[in-house]
Amino acid sequence: MELVDSTGLSTLLEIHRCAGRDGIAFHLDGVGPTLRRLLELTGTYAYLTEPPAVRDVRREPPRPHLRRGGRAATGAGRAAAGRPGGQRPAGA
Repeated sequence: MELVDSTGLSTLLEIHRCAGRDGIAFHLDGVGPTLRRLLELTGTYAYLTEPPAVRDVRREPPRPHLRRGGRAATGAGRAAAGRPGGQRPAGA
């Protein structure tokens, strides 16, 4: 697999979710440099490439790029953080 766009990434994530729901282990193996870069940029590299036993031991959330300061970043929180004097995320 050389090139994957956002639709392809979405499909891979859906396959991963469905496989896990059905008790089937699924992970990508032999990822090329282009796909690896996409997965790293989107925070999905470990989620899609590590065997489930490794992920379970590390206890990583499936999408770590969506978490900040131990809490999920919400649209309202991000918007408030962007205003002068607005709420700032923990650790900012």
